[in-house]
Amino acid sequence: VVPTEYPCFWDNAARVDEIYVHIGGYVKEGDALAKADVEEMEETVKGIEREKEYFIQSHCQDAAIYEWKLRELGYRKSGYEIMEDIPGMDQTELEFGILKENRRYEELFYQYRLLQFDKKIKEYKEDIDDAVVRAPKSGYVTFVKDVSEMDRVGADEIVAIVADHTDTYVQLTNDTIEYNLCDRFDYFYTMIGGQRYE
Repeated sequence: VVPTEYPCFWDNAARVDEIYVHIGGYVKEGDALAKADVEEMEETVKGIEREKEYFIQSHCQDAAIYEWKLRELGYRKSGYEIMEDIPGMDQTELEFGILKENRRYEELFYQYRLLQFDKKIKEYKEDIDDAVVRAPKSGYVTFVKDVSEMDRVGADEIVAIVADHTDTYVQLTNDTIEYNLCDRFDYFYTMIGGQRYE
């Protein structure tokens, strides 16, 4: 019988500013376990916002180039029509189609990347608002990240684990237990603290 364990972490990479708990210590639900360096997170958000702005500017330049290429193909097509050059007109139509399809793909990618930038910024801002990792349940601390040599943790990297001994489950380590084993018995029970529970 083992307690349910609750891993505690930040959603994004962070520098650990302080850890408040130790292995074996008891914490109550909501107690602070560790605190991240907020200034570094704020700098990361600024970096992502700068990258987003550069990406938007680059997209605007690509849009201007696309418009220029459309005009150039339009002039070329008009010339082929005046000369009644059917192969030239067909080739230009093909190039129009390729250019428009490529632009459609670029536009979809642009929208996707904007959503990714906004999602990342939102996640970091949420981490900044709650720079403290808190115990999700009351229990004993069974793991604490050693930050003595490296004070950084990656996204979703566990900083601490809290084990709730009031919420337990049976862990079976024998992988060869037959699935129909329980069909042979009429009732089941377990012994906890010398008392029988059915």
